[in-house]
Amino acid sequence: QFCTCYKPQDNDLRVFEMNINDYNNDILALQPEPEPEPVDTSGDIIYLTNQDFLYGTYRITQPGIYMLTEDILLNFNQPSDEIKSSPDFSPNSYDELYWMPKQDGTQDDKYMGASTWSG
Repeated sequence: QFCTCYKPQDNDLRVFEMNINDYNNDILALQPEPEPEPVDTSGDIIYLTNQDFLYGTYRITQPGIYMLTEDILLNFNQPSDEIKSSPDFSPNSYDELYWMPKQDGTQDDKYMGASTWSG
């Protein structure tokens, strides 16, 4: 008398008919959008010259093969003549990090995250 089991009644039989097109559309709506196939740009060759470095660091923003067509002259964040004439000057200073974007935020527009070590 206290059983919680379901006991179907003979006269309570219900039949439902499902529209197969509605079912298929509902199933498709639940599927995630397929990811677009990645474009293989590894065969792209970009030739670099000194002109590409004329106004600073060349930013690589897409994959590919980058080939230098001549000797490249680099001058990363060159210190002033006054700083270079100091007896304590070292171009390899870990305090100044001349070879990296400045950490004071002055170059954040060109090097996103340089002052925060993120980005």
